[in-house]
Amino acid sequence: MAITGIGSNALLTMGPIMDMRNQLDDLQRQLGTGNKSDTYAGQGLDRGLTVGLRSQLSSISGYQSTVTQVGVRLDLMQTALSQFSRVSQTSKGTILQSQYRLAGATQTQDQKNMVGTLSSLLDSLNTSADGRYLFSGRTVDPPELTASRPRPPVPRSACLRSSMICLSPALRPLPLRM
Repeated sequence: MAITGIGSNALLTMGPIMDMRNQLDDLQRQLGTGNKSDTYAGQGLDRGLTVGLRSQLSSISGYQSTVTQVGVRLDLMQTALSQFSRVSQTSKGTILQSQYRLAGATQTQDQKNMVGTLSSLLDSLNTSADGRYLFSGRTVDPPELTASRPRPPVPRSACLRSSMICLSPALRPLPLRM
């Protein structure tokens, strides 16, 4: 009777058991972390798709952030324009009902009140959000309208006294030469 070793048979059966144990550990890690692999190399053929999807998710989150910011700005603009409309309608009614009595040397009381109304209108047009003035056009850093901003110089023009139509020098008729 020959004596045979059980080590070779045990080694042959332990190999698949160890492989199954490693596979079970990997599956438990995937379930626990929610990731298929710790590295892109472990994802196999899906790694290119994963990188592409991550960049698309990043782009979409950027778009969503921009849409949220624009929505807030539009809401603020709508509120400012509603306030502007309300104040201008109230001012129009006040002006139409004015008695035009001087309250001082040169101005009526309604004219003095309109200075505050104009300031309120300018404040509503100078609404800012996130450091950007909403109604300032392409340049969003400085406020567009200020009450103390000097007026631009009026070009010299020839005005017809009867109709108060001003013609700039470029539009005046040329003198006839004979």
